[in-house]
Amino acid sequence: MLLMAVSVVAQSRVTGRVLIGGFPVVGATVVATTGDEACQSGKSGEDGTFALQLEQGEYDLKIDFLSHKTWQQKIVVEGDMDLGDIQLELEDKYKDVMVRTPWGYFDDLATDAAENGIMLAAPAGFKKWDSGYSRGAFYACRLHSEDGEVELMFSPIQAIDHLRIFDVRGEKIVAYGGRRLTPPEEQSSEAVELLYAQCLKNATDVEHLSRKECRRLNIDKGYVAYFDYDGKTFLEKYTNQTNVVLKKDDVILGFSVKMTDKGKTNEKKYLKSIYGAIRFG
Repeated sequence: MLLMAVSVVAQSRVTGRVLIGGFPVVGATVVATTGDEACQSGKSGEDGTFALQLEQGEYDLKIDFLSHKTWQQKIVVEGDMDLGDIQLELEDKYKDVMVRTPWGYFDDLATDAAENGIMLAAPAGFKKWDSGYSRGAFYACRLHSEDGEVELMFSPIQAIDHLRIFDVRGEKIVAYGGRRLTPPEEQSSEAVELLYAQCLKNATDVEHLSRKECRRLNIDKGYVAYFDYDGKTFLEKYTNQTNVVLKKDDVILGFSVKMTDKGKTNEKKYLKSIYGAIRFG
């Protein structure tokens, strides 16, 4: 009788790995249901894997991740089973705003932007298939101009649910907590305002965007900061850099434009192209 009781409650391990563009997805929601009842749920880990403990039977398995189509499949659990790699696809409404690279990195940044009310596309005159290194929108993505004179680097999207405030020797500073990793109690509009002010404080030769330009971009405010280098700083051919920070409500987007001396002469053209690829709200 004891053996029978154990067999009745025996559970099987159902595993799999969630991927986007060949890369593991952290935090995808995995739910197994029978009818309208959720039997067990979990999240994919750092390597994209998940594991559910389920009794034998038939289940509807669903996997959800922000901005991507829900993956679902009926499974029959008769013992331990591995579903292998599961690829998620972007929702159709986001496909036109993605800037893809051979590694798919920039999709993370552009998706994160779209979820925060920003639409990012490839600026005219820049290579759409270029190197980037955004993972989970934590770093940034680089695009190069087709004429070879400019390197554009989009920074991560700074939003209210990304930021936390620290008090350091009586001075408030803001730290970027990763993609939606900051505890809710440490998220506030004050953090976004403070971050904008800090960016402004650290900049040199600041030029605020005009009201007309702000209305065109649908932002509250923004500024451009200019820097000059001796060429050795970048260890490359770029000798000039312009940083731009744009803010709307509780979202900030920043980017930098590195230019050669020749590229600097067409700076306004490059900025206009970049502005044309950004839409807030």
